[in-house]
Amino acid sequence: MCASSLRILLYEYFCAGGGGTRIDPAVLGEARAILAALAEDFLRLPGAHLLILQRPGTSLDLPPPHELRSVAAHGSAGSLKRALEQVDAALVVAPERGGVLEKLTLQVEQSGVINLGSSSLAVSVAADKWHTYRALKSAGVPQPWSVPIQARQALSGQWIANRPATAPASPSHRRQTENTRRRSEWIVKPLDGYACRGLHDLSGGGKLADAVNSARTHSKRAQVLLQERLHGTDASVSLLGNGRQVVVLSVNRQRLKKGAHYEYVGGEVPLQHPQVALAARVACDAARAIPGLRGYFGVDVLLDRKGAWVVDVNPRLTTSYVAVRRVLRANPAAWILEAARSGRLPRQVRLRGRARFTLPCASSSAGTLAASI
Repeated sequence: MCASSLRILLYEYFCAGGGGTRIDPAVLGEARAILAALAEDFLRLPGAHLLILQRPGTSLDLPPPHELRSVAAHGSAGSLKRALEQVDAALVVAPERGGVLEKLTLQVEQSGVINLGSSSLAVSVAADKWHTYRALKSAGVPQPWSVPIQARQALSGQWIANRPATAPASPSHRRQTENTRRRSEWIVKPLDGYACRGLHDLSGGGKLADAVNSARTHSKRAQVLLQERLHGTDASVSLLGNGRQVVVLSVNRQRLKKGAHYEYVGGEVPLQHPQVALAARVACDAARAIPGLRGYFGVDVLLDRKGAWVVDVNPRLTTSYVAVRRVLRANPAAWILEAARSGRLPRQVRLRGRARFTLPCASSSAGTLAASI
C-alpha cells in the first residue's frame, strides 16, 4: 500500500519531551524502543515522509527527507501543535495516566489530520478501568470482579460491607470468584494506571493502606480500583481495529515479576496455551464493547484451563509491538495506515517464528527492548 507522499507525525510522549526532565531511564528506554520500531516500519512505506519530535538523549536517526525535530524536556503541547500543522496524519503513543493520552488524541482530532490511533472517546473509556469494567460487563465479557473505592473506605473496611452482588459471566468464573473472595485475595491498582505501575497485591498479607498509597502515587484520581486476584497465565492480545471491527494480530505471553508490587518485565510472541483461541475471542468482544478503538492496540487477559478473563484494555500501541512486528509476515505500519484511511483490515494475518523482549528493571536502566527471534 502506497502512502502517496503522506506526511506522518510519529509522536511518542516521553521521547517528545513529556514527563519532565527527571524521567525514569527505564521508562525513556522503553519509549525509545517503541518509537524506533515504529519509525523503522513507517520508513518502509513508499512515499511516506516522517516527522518525529525528540528530546535530548533520544538519539534516533532518520535519513533525508524525513525530519527529526529537537524539543525541550519540559512538556510539548506547543511543539505538538506546530507539528500537526505540517502533517497529514499522526500516531500518538502516550500513557493514560492523568488523561494525557485522551488530551493528546483530542488535539490530533481537532487539528483535522488523520488520527492513526483510537478516538478520544474510546480513550476516555478505556483509560479509566472502572468505565472499562462497566462497558465490558454490559457486553457480557468475563472479567475479575472490580469496584472503585475511596481511600477512606479502604482504610475503614466499608468496601466489604458495601460490596454489591454481581452475576459472574460463566460457571467457571463463578467458582473462581467465590474461591477468591473466601481467600480475600485482592489487587489494588490506579484507575488510570498502565504497565503495572502502582499495582499492589494483597494476597501475601500486604497492608491495604500501603496498597492504596502506592496506587495513588501513580495516579491523579481520588479513587483506586479494588479487583479480585484470579490465578492463571498472564497474556495480552494485540489487535488491529478500524473503530468498529477488529482482527487479532497475535496472542502474547506477558512476563510479570510478582510480589507485593507487580512489574511488567517483558513478553514472548506468540503464546502457546490451550486457551489461545478463547483469549482472542474475549479480547475481540472487549474491543467491540468500546467503539472507536483503532490502529494497533492491546487487551490484557488472564488464562487458565477453564476460561479467559479480560483484565485491561490498552487503547494505544503497546510495548508488545516491538516483538509482534518481528513475527508478522507483513508490515504492520501499512495496516495501521490503511485501517485509519479506508477502514480496511487485513483478511489474513500470518506469523512466522517467535520473538521475545525484556524490559529494563524499574530500578535500573539495564535491559533491552530489542526483540530477539
